[in-house]
Amino acid sequence: MRMGLCRSVSIGEPANVVDAITCAILASEMRIPETTLSNPRESHVTLLRFYGMLEGDNREQMEFDLDQVRAEVEEDFFGDFDIGGQIAYLLPTEFSVRWGFLQVGNKWCRIMEIPVTYRIDDQAAFVK
Repeated sequence: MRMGLCRSVSIGEPANVVDAITCAILASEMRIPETTLSNPRESHVTLLRFYGMLEGDNREQMEFDLDQVRAEVEEDFFGDFDIGGQIAYLLPTEFSVRWGFLQVGNKWCRIMEIPVTYRIDDQAAFVK
């Protein structure tokens, strides 16, 4: 919502989808792809799922709107942006986009899923 891309955002699946683009932020995956001499290095994936209503004559426009959201999310995360905190860095080589359809309530939505993979600072993740 802050980036101006969505009318509503929820943590977890939304209870309903509004007539504009809706976003759900879902915890998706954690893995340990490598270790340092002292600590494992965690990679986390947060799934951003965007919903667009497929009613009326807006189907074609919804495709363009969702792709514009994809471009802006990609630019925001992989451009000149610092997440900070316990996140060491994002992994842009693992960026992908999945498209599909999903029924929410009695309404069909076009969905776009963007998994955002990031590495946790190995000094911050574990207590010694």
